[in-house]
Amino acid sequence: MPSRVQSIVTIKETERTIDFNLELNEVINAIRGTRINSEGVEEIVYVDFEKIIPMPDDLSAYSDPYHEISNDRMWRTINWGTKNNTIDSEVEGNQISFWTAWAPAAPVICELSRQFPNFRFVVEFGSCEAGYFGSYEAVAGEIYYYKDEDYDCSQDLKAALNI
Repeated sequence: MPSRVQSIVTIKETERTIDFNLELNEVINAIRGTRINSEGVEEIVYVDFEKIIPMPDDLSAYSDPYHEISNDRMWRTINWGTKNNTIDSEVEGNQISFWTAWAPAAPVICELSRQFPNFRFVVEFGSCEAGYFGSYEAVAGEIYYYKDEDYDCSQDLKAALNI
């Protein structure tokens, strides 16, 4: 099972923002999608990477004869920065949060910031399973800083359990 990475994205205004709430709703509507769940029922997905960077129909350029990785997984890893779409996404006010497998989806957030240049997208991410956390900021298609560090989540667990 892959380690899960949680990302919390805070959407902040810039000097280009005219009507924060109206423009924020445009972002939230642009990233919302639907998916068929394991029971065959369509459900709302609050953060759908397909809405931000759509996967092309022809994935033949993404074949890898040296590894047993499917073309679609290879494409997602290269273009989204993670092997799968979001897991458990939420939107609350000006924050969006989601889980991904193995890595934060920096290319997706960078592209989202290119599509919505009136905002700063401040991202904090972390994985207790993988033992790292970090942050970055994306504005108008550029990542301005990227910090990631090793982290021992067991210390937080020990503190919570009073060990």
